[in-house]
Amino acid sequence: MTIATYGTVDLDAIQHEKDELDLERSKSNINYFAFQEGRNVLRILPPWEPTRKSPFHKVWVHYIRNPAQPTKGGRPALCPSKMRNSRCIVCEKVSQLRRSGNDLDKEVAGELSASRQIYANVVDLANPDKGVQVAKFGITIYNELLGYMDPRDPSSLGDLTHPQTGYNLVIERTGKGKTDTRYSVRPSKAPSPLPKMEWLGSMNQLHKINEELTNDAMQALMEGRDPNADVAKEAERKALEAASEPDIGDDTDYLPPRSR
Repeated sequence: MTIATYGTVDLDAIQHEKDELDLERSKSNINYFAFQEGRNVLRILPPWEPTRKSPFHKVWVHYIRNPAQPTKGGRPALCPSKMRNSRCIVCEKVSQLRRSGNDLDKEVAGELSASRQIYANVVDLANPDKGVQVAKFGITIYNELLGYMDPRDPSSLGDLTHPQTGYNLVIERTGKGKTDTRYSVRPSKAPSPLPKMEWLGSMNQLHKINEELTNDAMQALMEGRDPNADVAKEAERKALEAASEPDIGDDTDYLPPRSR
């Protein structure tokens, strides 16, 4: 008689699968706000979870381009060195390029270097029908916003993002290119409530926007390879190894070796 064998569901693994699916969906549904040249009127929303103490999410990101498609934008990946003080193969590549003495290598190194990104949930008050969007901005806007909320400053406005007593913001953009673009931030003269409180229920989980890739995956991207190919190949190898091993549970004639 052959004894049927079967596996046992690992609920922790199921939870992990669900988290991965939620992450995939959250990335595909993100509505990014694009700063227009001239006047942008925004309302920054409060922290997206009760445990969060800031409306901002700060990350360091590498944008890794496929060398065979240099005109296409790079794929973003969190920098493990700056995010959690771990080895980062991209940072190592950047250092190598900068040491080469070649001007082209230095240019590539600059594009590949980790850049600081700050995210916030916002509503474009000029286009409120677009609902909650994610604004991505650099250190200039971030520094000005923090200045308006710094409790050490007697002229501070406090919590700009409060749903009832927060402030609308006018962010002026001048210039179009990387070198000539400038931003300035000016809050409204008086606080005001959010026009729609239901926006608070549609905020994005900002900590799930960027993915953290393994060093092997980032190396594959830099070489123009599919970062998922090696993972799939390894899984296939393990599956073949498992299939070639005898399944003791199916062998009724199996006898354990004698102890010596």
